[in-house]
Amino acid sequence: MEEFNNILSRSKIYAHPERLTQWMKTGKTLPITAEIDPTNKCNYNCKYCAGNKIPSQAELTYNQMKTIIDKISPFIKGILFTGGGEPLINPETTKAISYAHKKNIDVGLVTNGSLLHTVNQKQLLSDCEWIRIGIDAANQETYAKRKNIPKENYQKVWNNISELVKTRNKHNLECTIGVAYLTENEEKRELEAFTRLARDYKVDYVQFRPYHHVNNNLIKVIKELKQLKTDKFKVLYSREKYKREKFDYKQAFGDEFRFVISATGDVYPDCFTRGLAGFSYGNLLKQSFEGIWSSEKRKRILESKLQQENCPPQCKHDELNQLLWLINRSKEEAEHKNFV
Repeated sequence: MEEFNNILSRSKIYAHPERLTQWMKTGKTLPITAEIDPTNKCNYNCKYCAGNKIPSQAELTYNQMKTIIDKISPFIKGILFTGGGEPLINPETTKAISYAHKKNIDVGLVTNGSLLHTVNQKQLLSDCEWIRIGIDAANQETYAKRKNIPKENYQKVWNNISELVKTRNKHNLECTIGVAYLTENEEKRELEAFTRLARDYKVDYVQFRPYHHVNNNLIKVIKELKQLKTDKFKVLYSREKYKREKFDYKQAFGDEFRFVISATGDVYPDCFTRGLAGFSYGNLLKQSFEGIWSSEKRKRILESKLQQENCPPQCKHDELNQLLWLINRSKEEAEHKNFV
C-alpha cells in the first residue's frame, strides 16, 4: 500500500485525466506543471549544486517572468519557483509569485530559507500552496561544511522557519511548510535528530532524498523514523531515488507533462537537464510556447534524450516514466485490449 501511495503522490497527472487521455490518444498534450528559475545567483556554495553547470549570473526580470507566466497560464496548473540559485535573491521573485497566484495557478517555492526574513511572509504564504526549505544537515557543523557558509546560518534559517510557521498560524493561512534533507552517508541518530528538530519547529513534514552521487539506501532507517510522525507532522522520503531501480523505458514520456524554464528563458525537459548543452527546446523570451512545444527540435530531443551521453541518469529511476511507458506499450502492442 505504501508503494502504491508513493506512486500516486508523485503522479499528479491522475488529477488531470483529460491531459492523460489526450496524450494516450495522440501522443501529445499540454503540460501540467512548470518550474521557473528566477535567478542562478546564490548566497550559498553547495558542493553538489546543479548551479555549478549553468551561467551563474543569469536572472529574470519581473517583466520577463510576467511574460513567461502569461504565455503558459492558459494551460498550466502549477508553477514551482526554484532555480539554479536561491530564488529569493532575486527581489522580483515574490512579485512574480503573486502574479502567478492571481492568474489562478498553484504556486510552490523551494528555498534555502536564509532570506525568508527579508520578504513579506504573510503575502508569500497567501500566494503559495507550499514552501519547502532545503537544510540537508542535522547540526550546524555539517551544515557549514556542505553549504560552505558560516555555521551560524544554521540557526538563522531555523529562526526564519519558526517565524514563517507563526505567521501562517496567526493568519490562518493554508500554505504547507516543509523541510528537506539530502542525505549522504548519515547515521540514524543524525536523521532522527533532524526529524525531531523539524517536528519541534512545527513544520508540516520532513522529506528525505539522497544526493544524486550517493547509492546509500536509507529506506529502512527512514521507515523507523515514521514512528515520530503525528497527525500534523509527516515523515516523507523518495523511495524510488533510494532504491535506484533502473526501469526499461526508452523514452521519458513524463516530459510531456512538465518542463523547466531557466534563468535565461530557455525551456528544458526537466530539472536534471537544465543548462546542459543540446537539451534546450527554445527560448520563451524570444518564441511562442506553442512554437516551442510543437517544434521538430523538441521532438528530436525527447526521442533521443535518454540515449545522449550527457543525459543525467536520474530519469532511469522514475516510476512515473516507467508507468507511462507501459501505458504506451499496451496501447501499441496489446491484443484484444477491451478484454481485461
